[in-house]
This record gives sequence, C-alpha cells and structure tokens, in this order.
Amino acid sequence: MSAQSEPLPSVVYTCLPSSTDVEQVLQTFLDRVKRGTLWFDCTSGDPFKDREFEALLRGKEATFVDVGVSGGPRGAAAGSLTAMVGCPTDVFQKVQPFLESCAERIVHCGDTGAGHAVKAVNNIIMGTNLVIASEGLSILAKYGVSPAAALAIINESSGRSWATQDRMQNYILPGTYDYGFQLSLLEKDMSTALQLASGCGNTTPLLTNSFRLVSRASQTLSATADHTRLAEVVAKLQSTTLVTHKQSSDKQPKSPSMRALGIKLVVFDCAGTIIDEGGLVYNVLKQVMRRAPGGCITYTEEEFNRWHGGNKIELLRFFGYRAGMSEEEVQGMYTDFLSSLQTGYFSSENKGAVTLIPGVIELFYELRRAGIKVCLNTGYPHSIADRLIQVLELEDKIDGLVVAEDVGMGRPYPYMIQHLARLHNIVDMRHIVKLGDSVRDIEEGRFSGCGLVVGVLTGADSAEDHIKAGADLVLKSVADLQLKSATLALVMAVDLSKVVGFTLPDRPVGWNKRDLLTYAVGVGAKSDDLSLIYELEKSFAALPTYPVVLQLKGDGQDVNVFAERVKGRPIPGMPPVDPNRIVHGTQSIEILKELPLVSGPGWKMTTRYTGVSENKSGIVVTAENVLVDPNGVPYAKLYSSAFNVGAKAKGDKYTKSIAGPPQAKPIPKDRKPDWVVKDQTTPEQAIVFRLSGDYNPLHIDPKIGVSAGFGGVILHGLATFGFAARGLIKAVANGDPTALKLFGVRFTSPVKPGDALETSVWEVGPGPHGTVEVAFVTKNLTSGKIALGGGIAYIRKAPSPKL
Repeated sequence: MSAQSEPLPSVVYTCLPSSTDVEQVLQTFLDRVKRGTLWFDCTSGDPFKDREFEALLRGKEATFVDVGVSGGPRGAAAGSLTAMVGCPTDVFQKVQPFLESCAERIVHCGDTGAGHAVKAVNNIIMGTNLVIASEGLSILAKYGVSPAAALAIINESSGRSWATQDRMQNYILPGTYDYGFQLSLLEKDMSTALQLASGCGNTTPLLTNSFRLVSRASQTLSATADHTRLAEVVAKLQSTTLVTHKQSSDKQPKSPSMRALGIKLVVFDCAGTIIDEGGLVYNVLKQVMRRAPGGCITYTEEEFNRWHGGNKIELLRFFGYRAGMSEEEVQGMYTDFLSSLQTGYFSSENKGAVTLIPGVIELFYELRRAGIKVCLNTGYPHSIADRLIQVLELEDKIDGLVVAEDVGMGRPYPYMIQHLARLHNIVDMRHIVKLGDSVRDIEEGRFSGCGLVVGVLTGADSAEDHIKAGADLVLKSVADLQLKSATLALVMAVDLSKVVGFTLPDRPVGWNKRDLLTYAVGVGAKSDDLSLIYELEKSFAALPTYPVVLQLKGDGQDVNVFAERVKGRPIPGMPPVDPNRIVHGTQSIEILKELPLVSGPGWKMTTRYTGVSENKSGIVVTAENVLVDPNGVPYAKLYSSAFNVGAKAKGDKYTKSIAGPPQAKPIPKDRKPDWVVKDQTTPEQAIVFRLSGDYNPLHIDPKIGVSAGFGGVILHGLATFGFAARGLIKAVANGDPTALKLFGVRFTSPVKPGDALETSVWEVGPGPHGTVEVAFVTKNLTSGKIALGGGIAYIRKAPSPKL
C-alpha cells in the first residue's frame, strides 16, 4: 500500500483558522479515515458545520468531537487550558482522557457543536466587554480621571470583568498590546457567534453593534494586530488614550510578533555574536601563524580582517599557501590552532574566558515561547562547538547546531543555513532570520535568501561594513533585537528596490458556471445578454474580466471575511503603511486564453511586485497576477496598482519597474467618440457584486461608508470596471465576449449604487492579433465626475453589416 493511501492514525487533532479549512482537510483525507478514528477539532469553528463533519465521519464509523479551548498562549504553554467539548454523553466518557494532557478543566457542554458554540459566545462576550470597558474608561479619561485610578476602583466593584481585570490591567494601560491573540481571530469568532444567533432566530442588537466596531478596528489596524488594540481604536474615536504608563517588558516575557510575520527560525553565529570571548579566536590564529616554520607568514591587519567570520582552515590555507607552505604544514597549523583554542576556552586557569552576551538567554526564551526555532552555526569543529554548548549550558535552550564541517563549506556559503532549514522542514528561506557579527555572516544570510539579515556590533566589523554587505538592520548587540510588532515593522529595512521582484505564495482559485452568472449580473448584464446570463445558450461564455475577482474569492464557495483576505505578508523594503489609506489606483487584464466555464481543482493565481514609485504624496506599488491552470499554462495576466497615501521611504522621488500593462493613448480632441454606451446601476448593485467574492463592508454597511467620508455605501471599483468592459464588448464587438483581449483603467472617483454611467469610446489605431485599440472614459452621469479614466482596450471589432 502506498503512503498516499495509508489509513490515518486512530486519533486526529485539527486546529486551523476556520471551519472552511477543516472541511478541506476532512474532504481530502476522508477516504483514509478508518473505523474507530477519533477526530478532535480544536478550531474555533462553526457549530453548524460541526454537525456536517460529525455526519461525514459517522458514515465512516468514526467519531467527531468539537473542542473549544480558552486560556490564551500562556495556558497553552502551561497545559492549563479549559476545554469546552461538544459530543454525545457516551462519547465524552471515552474521549476525555485524550484531552487531559493539554487541558486542566474539561467541560462537557452538550451534543455536537456545543463546544464551539460556547467558545464563540464566550469570545463575543469578551470582545463586547472590552468595547464597553474601553468606552467607559474613555469617558473618564476625557473628564480628567486617570484610567489607572478608575480601573483600580472598577476592579473592586460590580463593573469589573475579565476585560478590566486582565486585558486592561496587563496589556492596555501599560501600552504593550501583546496578549498574543489577534484581533482578526476575535472578529472571526464574533462573526461565528452572530451566525449562530441568526440560525437560532435570536436578535442581538448590542452584540451586533459591538461586532461592527471590532470589524472596523480590524480594518484599521495591521494584519497582525493584537486584539487588545481594540481599546486603542475605541479611545482614538473619543480623541483620548488609555495608556497610562509605557512598559517595554515585564517579568514574564511576552510572545514576539516575528511569528506573525512568518518567521520560523532564527540562526545565530556563535563567537562574537552570542558568545563574548574577547577576540580570543583571532588572537590564537595570529599566534599560530607567528609559529609557522621560519616565520614565513606575513599579512596586514586589513588582509586579516577580511577573514572575520570565515572558515578558519580556509584562512590558514590562504596565508599558508601564499607563504609556500604545503597542505600537511597547513593541517599542522590547524591542529595547533584547535589545541590552543581549547586551552584558551576550557582550561582551569582560563575559567570564565567565555561567557554569553547579556540578554541572550532571555531572547532565546522569548523566541522559543513564540514557537520560533533557535539555532546556532559556527566555523568551529564539533570538538569545540559541542563543548561550548555544554559549558555555557545551552543544550536545552536551542533547537539545533550546525558547524562548517557538517556541510563541507563555511561562510559565506549558504550551506549551513540550508542544512538547518532542511532539519526544520522550512522550504521558503524568507522565513529565516540570520544574525552575526561579521561581514561573512551577512553574506551568508544574503546568499541563503534569508528574509531578514541582522548585523551586530559585538565583533570587529563596523556598521558601515555590515550595511555594505547587505544587512537589513545593524544592532549594538543581539539583546537589542526588538520583538514587538511596531518596532519590528520599523527595523525591517526600508529599501524600495527590494519591493520590485518580490513574490507572494500562489493563491488557489476556482469557479463554476454559477460564479460566472453571478459576476455577469453583478456588472449589470441584462435580459438581452443571453451569452453571459444563460448557461444553456450556445454562445454562453465567461465575461473575460471575471479573473479580477479571484484574488479575493480564492477557491471557496462560501462567504469570506474581507479583513482576512486582504491581510498578507509584509513587502520587503516597504515602510509601514496605513491600511485605511490604500487606494486602488489602476487595474488591467490581458486575456491570453478563453476561460473554461468550470475551473476544476489546481488553478492558481501567482503574484509578484513589478513596480514601485515614490512621490511627495505617497508610494505606488504595482502587482502582477497571472492566472494559470494546473499545468502552469497562463490564461490571464493582471496588473493593479495601489497608492499608499502618506507612506514615506526616502522622501525623494524614486521609480523602478520591470513590467507593466500598455498605457492608453490620449483621447482625440478633434472628434466625437465612435461609440457611446449608457448604463444604469441599481440600488442593489453592490449587494449582487459582493457575491463574487469581495465582501468589503464598505460596499454594504452605510455607517462604514459615512465614516470613510463617502456619505454611504459605494459600488465596488471592479464592478464599475466590469460595467465598462461589458458595455464596450456589446458596442464594439456586438456582444462577443471572446473579442476582448486587453482592458485597463484608472479609478478616478467613486460610483454609488443607482448611479447612471456613460462610457465614450474612440478607436485610436490597430491593436495586436487582428484587434483595434480603443481609448475610453466612463462618466458618472449622476455626479458629473469621471469614474474611470485612462481607458485602453484591444478588441476585435464586429464586421459592418452588409448592405
């Protein structure tokens, strides 16, 4: 039996971001579930989905148990969580022992789904209590009462809650905001609770308003923001603050946010980086070379310094061979070096010659507490490196050690870091940070493709040397490595040249005929557009602009959480940006092959950044997305630009681009348009378009539209984009969707549902592959403003009717 078909273990635990992820895993492995399997789902999941999962596994004579957990990061680390269990009573007795290793309290909440139901309601109560406490303390702060004094009274009175006693006291008033539970996850759990309420027929006005505020805060803050920053947003809405005393750390280290940035491993150099040995290694090397036969080795300090951090045997070979020494004589020097170094490090008279840099143990503890691996690499042989680990009592404080002799080559070659990546199953080297005190450490990190390369000034090389070698950050000591998200965002080096060429992980995408029909109606297709809205029509085809919605839709068929979809990895080289000040500037699509009506599995969207430009108003970033089938064949190429208003890198003009779409020709001033297409959006247009995957609340919740300065709900920019494309196809190509080969616009002003649109089109020359090139603008007749400018399209023109 192949590994692919082997049965799953008899006990399975899942703990994933959402029930949608659990469903995907369950469907993937369902055929491998064997009779009697126990499946524990510790996701903060959907109670209604739990019942579906239970039925699926019951059909395989297996058991599904939903487990909600509470206790936070510290409870997980200490094994003191509370487990809220949903399953039949007879099943609970059987499964309870399997939870005792990680949970201190195990509570049977009821039948299947009950555990996750209690978890969701617990979290919406917690989130609402946090909103209430924040609003209450904000009132007192504006009145002139110290939040700390007020909190001390409240926590002894009937107004107290876990929000005031724990979150306010320990994370909000000190201003650390580092409990370790992301706001986006709280938003998801609160959404689950409201869906539960709706399914049960409950009305929840207070909880619903609380959720709206949490959702607004989630959109305002960064992708990795802790849920305690909700209080910061509430206070800012009242033009006040609840922070009474900034606290850089407390007695118990907090989990760093490197984990949230995708960092999985930090690799530290040894001597000079985490170990203070007073430069002993280089003193010993110089002594050994002075003892060479006949004193034949000569060198300058500049020559010697170039070897800081390098492989010591290679150093001795370089100077030895230059002096005419044989390999045997060089090996003799190396043996002398190792023996002298062992004496210098470990002899009784030199006891204490090697110590750890202050703060190293605390740093290791914080990283590992956050789930980040800590490893060491060195040019020393194991005979010395292993002894150092033992003497400094690091055996149980690190997750791995590699020396140059393990891989055959030392720094600056990348083999030691690659060895550690394989050891810890890390494929993407951008998830690794490298720290060292020498130029060769920096080069090693760069050649390895590490996501962050940090130099420290506890060795011989200068800050200028580190920067020239490519360090993203230079610190006085490893102990100065900042782990809080705000600080880390600042220390990630700002270098706009790094933006261009950066790629994101591929995103799986998929669609069916219903998706194509929904999109067509969302962009205004009418009853006479049968080729777009009737699946049995012989000419039925996808609107060629459909792929623009796939970045947000992905491959799912359910509603998604917009805040989760738009949160991605930080872009190397970019400064921190305000997510509320990111404007969709341009969008284009080039159709390379006609879309199939149903995708099937295996399709994906690739992403790379192809352009960046800074001006006095902010930074514009251009992204290229390519839609490819399971065989890697490209079907569409999309370019979009995002204007990060107010973002600053160097403050000077800067532009770099490696690819982009064709640019529109000027609108002819001397003649009327060749085609004019009028269209009418409906008041419900945004409601329909959002079903294609863009569930941004801005397009359905009037309060958010008002607070954003739009006066209410606005239509999705990509809906207006689709209206113009559909109208152009109808006018120029007589409704043939296969005629459009390229379509691009610049977004210039918003459209509200119900507004009237007019697209004016000019033929401006021949296009490629038998098309014509047209330029166009789309005007909002209701507001009188241009909604889409800089329009360009390549389209096959319908033949003129014969007389």
